[in-house]
Amino acid sequence: MANTNTVELSELKNDETGDPLGAGYTVRMTMSKDGTEVVGQTWPLTLGYDNSDPAEPKFIGRGSHELLLVDGDEYDVKFEAFNVGDNVYGDWNDVITARIRGVN
Repeated sequence: MANTNTVELSELKNDETGDPLGAGYTVRMTMSKDGTEVVGQTWPLTLGYDNSDPAEPKFIGRGSHELLLVDGDEYDVKFEAFNVGDNVYGDWNDVITARIRGVN
């Protein structure tokens, strides 16, 4: 399915301190299927910090409309969050299932 893809991550916290990740952090993601990177996007995708609603800060990334996802297929997403100044780094994986979005 061809579409503009948006990724939003909220409530990211430092496991050691419990502090929310903020503007000093960079979050990147890479998506793969069967161990190979998904085509149509340059990886990693960097997510920018969005504090437009201070009560719910988040990281947002906008992927290419050429990202080739297949409805119903599962993809492995790797996230990395780091703050170079504080020498903090974390990573985690999640599995997502692509779904065609309905038109409102």
